[in-house]
Amino acid sequence: MLFNILSGIFYNPVNKGARLKALVRFFKWQLFYKSFGTSLTIKYLSKSKLIIHKNFTASTGTYYNGLFEFEIMAFALKFLRKEDLFVDIGANAGTFTLIGSNEIGCKTIAFEPNDEAFTMLKNNLRLNNSNVELFNHCVGSQKGLVQFTSDMGAMNHVLSSKSFNSTEVYIDKIDNICDFDRIALVKIDVEGYELEVIRGMKESLTNSNVKVVIAEINDQLEKYGLKKDDIFDEMKNYGFEPYDFDPINSKLIPIKSCEIEPLNIIFINDLEFVNARIFNSPKIKINNLKL
Repeated sequence: MLFNILSGIFYNPVNKGARLKALVRFFKWQLFYKSFGTSLTIKYLSKSKLIIHKNFTASTGTYYNGLFEFEIMAFALKFLRKEDLFVDIGANAGTFTLIGSNEIGCKTIAFEPNDEAFTMLKNNLRLNNSNVELFNHCVGSQKGLVQFTSDMGAMNHVLSSKSFNSTEVYIDKIDNICDFDRIALVKIDVEGYELEVIRGMKESLTNSNVKVVIAEINDQLEKYGLKKDDIFDEMKNYGFEPYDFDPINSKLIPIKSCEIEPLNIIFINDLEFVNARIFNSPKIKINNLKL
């Protein structure tokens, strides 16, 4: 486990030319900040600040690497424009939310049902004076109440029945909440509940303004009796094709099979439009790397 983390930091393209510094940041966090339960405020990308805490993996990963999820975050930075709409479903502490709201400056809507993460999200947005429409509840294919785990950090998720470590939270459909009146990117990271979110977006996915949906696809789907190709098939029904992104070469790569290595899939319904956006996007700098 430790070897994989260190290897991931060392070989991350963002750390090229500064790998030793990245490793020092990792050990500094592990030996001091994490040990004493201290929070730390760091510079994040070019315009933002970020509070990191030991319970938030995405935030600490940002401290080591500049971007926690390099490929999809770089894609968002290259694709989004100020006049767009960004919808962050499963916002956690706000590392992705800040890309839309603060780095790009576009209208942003964020959903986070876990109270601890929601508090951290609000604190990070307040630190950056970011204007984001926030919802402290779940998103799915129905409107009502669901059971949600409360003690699993970034892995909190919807349960099929009540548990000793769960709490009851409100749930609603994206179709009931979001008005896609401008070009939009939707990111979904809900620990295996992605298909239920998509099923609550039937009207939204037929809106031509929804150009991109980024969804995490991994073995967490199995706890809901789902397979990876269930999401692929559902998105293809709406005309969205799956891609990976190579940030170094600013290139979208078609994904032919759902048995893929990337955890995050970029589903696109207008490849020509998206490619033009990426081609004409301004250069961005992340640590020592220019994209």
